[in-house]
Amino acid sequence: MIVYFLTFLSTIVFTFIIIDDFRSFKILYILRDIFFVSALILFWNFFFKIHTKIIITDGMIICKKFFKTETIKIDDLDFCFEKRERAKYQSYNVLYLVKDNRVVERISSFDYSNYIDLKKELNLTEYQYIRFSVFDMIRILFGVRVSIAKNKA
Repeated sequence: MIVYFLTFLSTIVFTFIIIDDFRSFKILYILRDIFFVSALILFWNFFFKIHTKIIITDGMIICKKFFKTETIKIDDLDFCFEKRERAKYQSYNVLYLVKDNRVVERISSFDYSNYIDLKKELNLTEYQYIRFSVFDMIRILFGVRVSIAKNKA
């Protein structure tokens, strides 16, 4: 609830700052407005990416996001792998689903309280040795489909 409030509040504040700056056309104000708009776009993009509802049915994974719904057949998935993400006070497990050597979905124990149940329900082959960096994790959070490679154990 706090995230929703902060998102709404920042949108209103940025909008009033930008509208107020249009009264005077100074280059510094215009550059500041461009920064505010780009920060707001990045913030909303991140906000929309992390709010996904996952439903697992018979042989299908349905990922409902704000503006689109994606359906993935479990049989089409090649494998999955699990990594740990660190937060300020705790670490969380994240399950990455892979199809055609690209990560198609991210399921985090931070976002889903039933993470263990979701993982058991998928019943996919899990690989331990995957070459995957922190930058890849960040790119996935912004919606980029990252290519991965299996390492030999």
